[in-house]
Amino acid sequence: DSLDETLYGLQRRWQPRQAWRPGPSWRAEALANARRLMLRPGDDRSGFATEVQAEQDRGDHVAQALTLRGALGDRVPALYLRPRGDGPHPAVLLLHDHGARFDLGKEKLVRPLRPSPAAEAWVQRWFGGRFVGDTLVEAGFAVLAIDALGWGERSRPGFAKDDQQALANQLMQLGQSWAGCIASDDLRAHRWLREQPGIDAKHVAVLGFSMGGFRAWQLAAVCEEVS
Repeated sequence: DSLDETLYGLQRRWQPRQAWRPGPSWRAEALANARRLMLRPGDDRSGFATEVQAEQDRGDHVAQALTLRGALGDRVPALYLRPRGDGPHPAVLLLHDHGARFDLGKEKLVRPLRPSPAAEAWVQRWFGGRFVGDTLVEAGFAVLAIDALGWGERSRPGFAKDDQQALANQLMQLGQSWAGCIASDDLRAHRWLREQPGIDAKHVAVLGFSMGGFRAWQLAAVCEEVS
């Protein structure tokens, strides 16, 4: 019995201290550390300098092609679907996948304003011929989708899987991470959506598929408004 007690005492003494502790103070500390480690350094409260590139009346809603200022200071193309009526409307930030397809980004989930056979083919293959954003706006949700860095209008012709390492390495040499830049842009996009007129800021969901699911997980880790 004394040997068992001695071994138990040693185990308790050398047991690694767990970072997690119950209570509200743990969440604040963890959030601060997650934001420090994941996000691009700097103030994510800077303005968006929103520019409306085009607008389309789609009957029960309006579709807009926008650009927003991103975390790197570049222009981030976006598609925004706004239901008719004053609201306040619930909203969804849609986060596109990887799919080894870099010429499409936001158009994988929201019907673009100009005809896109590539986007139509993608949606036909993976989503039964229905754009997810169209389905959500018909149900009364406002919808925003942006191009992640490296996809859609933030890619370049011929960008392929082998080019990913070069982009990631370049960002690392600048003291950044590719995933961190994407998380920073997604955080800003979620805030932009919450701040729009007619939006119920307390009911802004995040939805993604494949890599978009990973992006949603990242956003939940660094954004208190996502739970």
